[in-house]
Amino acid sequence: GSAPEDYEIPDSQTKDGAALPVEDVFESSDVNSVNEWWTEKRTLVLEKVARLTDNVLSSLKNGKKLTITAFGDGAFDPVLLDAAVVATMPLRSVDRCSKGSEKTVTLSKSHQEILRRYLRFLFTRKLERLLQSLNNGLKDHFTTTQLWTKASKGGLRYDSDEKEDDGVSYVGWQAFFDRHAYPSSMEVEKHYYAIGADSCVLTLYDGHLRCLQ
Repeated sequence: GSAPEDYEIPDSQTKDGAALPVEDVFESSDVNSVNEWWTEKRTLVLEKVARLTDNVLSSLKNGKKLTITAFGDGAFDPVLLDAAVVATMPLRSVDRCSKGSEKTVTLSKSHQEILRRYLRFLFTRKLERLLQSLNNGLKDHFTTTQLWTKASKGGLRYDSDEKEDDGVSYVGWQAFFDRHAYPSSMEVEKHYYAIGADSCVLTLYDGHLRCLQ
């Protein structure tokens, strides 16, 4: 599919540096596109290989989102991996897997690359959306602060004294956290639920951000 305009597609290369042709998979809110991709065969493969409960499968079929956990140690939620493998599976593989009785899937090099790129896209979008939400919430307390809300250029560790192309000077989350949130989190939690300078709730957001990055 086509990438969102504000998303930079990473290069696709094998270990020897050769280009690896892939068909990228992204998210879509278009009902027709979703239905065309999630055919009966693909749904059947999901039911066969994914470690999903009947309730979760029923919810997915009804259009509800899959809820998973982002771990801070670099591991992936097995439910996410199962669903992502099927979601990114090339059409020819879907056809083959839907006919067999096996409950395991062998991924080609091309499929592995598609899966890696999709997971990178997924967590990049989650990270950027949370940063954008935080940036909006911080404006009432830090009026001159503009957080860097992209995963590029270091993401949370963005560090630049130069203005960006839009003429704005941004501060990375790590620099902001070290300057404001960490010292205040050591104080009394009198405004725990406020996104303010004396609020240690920022440390909770820091944990979420680090898991996503």
